Amino acid sequence: MGYLFSSNNYWSSTTNENNKNNAWIVNFNNDNIGRSICFLTTSPKLREVFAADFRDRIVHHVLVKELERVYEPKFISDVYNNRKEKGIHKAMKKAQSYMNATYGGYYLQLDIKGFFYNLDKNVLYKQILKEIKNEKVLYMAHKIIYHDPTKKYVFKGDKTKLSFLPEHKTLRWFRFFGLYHKRKLCANTPKSSKQLQVSKS
Repeated sequence: MGYLFSSNNYWSSTTNENNKNNAWIVNFNNDNIGRSICFLTTSPKLREVFAADFRDRIVHHVLVKELERVYEPKFISDVYNNRKEKGIHKAMKKAQSYMNATYGGYYLQLDIKGFFYNLDKNVLYKQILKEIKNEKVLYMAHKIIYHDPTKKYVFKGDKTKLSFLPEHKTLRWFRFFGLYHKRKLCANTPKSSKQLQVSKS
């Protein structure tokens, strides 16, 4: 049992003997999302990554736990990414079993160019609005979805590699040309919620 709370610019946890519901308490006294870390990775190809600050990743996990309660039962069994007891190795085994089930089995490997950079955040948030009714969870989701990490970040690594980065592989390029915020923000902005209680179980 414990409390997860913010003090100035830092998140931490502490035990609380009055917390009878085996829950974490998330305070939003400090509304600001922290500075991101930008770096480049070459696996499997050169691309840009914006990593959230540690304290913000804690909040991400809290939100994921809340969303999983709603969305996990809706997934078909053959969705393997970012799910417990799934993953790439089990996905490969399942794909192999499908191919071996009939003679001449085949598979299709494809990639959607600039998929994550072109996601319509309004569409994403409205999908969450359809399923989530807790205003505190909606507030947290809205803060994270509409956050622009290119506004406050530090770059780590070899900057010379930036010149080899394709334009469709960088958020900084999208923001520079005004594409990152070309759509109006969703009108259904939740009111600021100061505290969110979520079960640890």
